[in-house]
Amino acid sequence: MQLFSMAIDVISSLVVVFPILIILYFTWLKSLSLKKKILLFVFICYIIAVFSVVGIPSITGLTLDFYVNLVPFADMIAGLTETLLNVVLFIPMGFMLPLLWKCFCSLK
Repeated sequence: MQLFSMAIDVISSLVVVFPILIILYFTWLKSLSLKKKILLFVFICYIIAVFSVVGIPSITGLTLDFYVNLVPFADMIAGLTETLLNVVLFIPMGFMLPLLWKCFCSLK
């Protein structure tokens, strides 16, 4: 049921983003190849899905917490599952960015 709810969030976000994609198509995307257009559409769907799953924090919920972490990455070891899920969440971005834009190909 949670997967269905996330799918509805992604589809509703696409309804908002789709007109922007049409405007981009008639201005900037006409010169791109079909392969690049499809990859860009998949990348935009991926970004929408990431924001839908992770969420965007509101400004009203931000608080200042003057906490000094003396043991770096201690939470990373304790919450190994969350760390692995975060890595898996951003693997597609690592593959798609270099395919879309050449400036992301090198590590320099």
